[in-house]
Amino acid sequence: MRISEQEKNEIIATFQQTFKYKKEAEEKVKTYSLEQLRQVNEMLGNRDTEAGFRIAIRNQIKRLEEKGQRMFDSKVRGMYIIIGLASAVLSGLIVYYLTNA
Repeated sequence: MRISEQEKNEIIATFQQTFKYKKEAEEKVKTYSLEQLRQVNEMLGNRDTEAGFRIAIRNQIKRLEEKGQRMFDSKVRGMYIIIGLASAVLSGLIVYYLTNA
C-alpha cells in the first residue's frame, strides 16, 4: 500500500526533528515500518541525497533490514539444532535396535 504525500512529509519531518529533539523523535522513528521508509526514500528520488534526514532514513532502513536478517538467521539456526537433535535420536534408536536384535 502506497503512503500518501502527507504521510511522507510527516516521516520526513520526524527524521528532521531527530537532530533537534532527539529522544521524542527517536521514539516516533521506531514506529515506522521498513516498507514506509522504503517508500519515502523512493518518493524522494535523487533529491536531498546528502541531507542529514535522508542519511538518517537510509540508516534506519539498513537497521531494520539487518534486524530482519538476524531474525531469519536465528530461525535457520534453530531449525538446524532441531534437525540435528532429531537425527541424533534417530541414529541412537537405529543403533539400539541393530545391537539388540
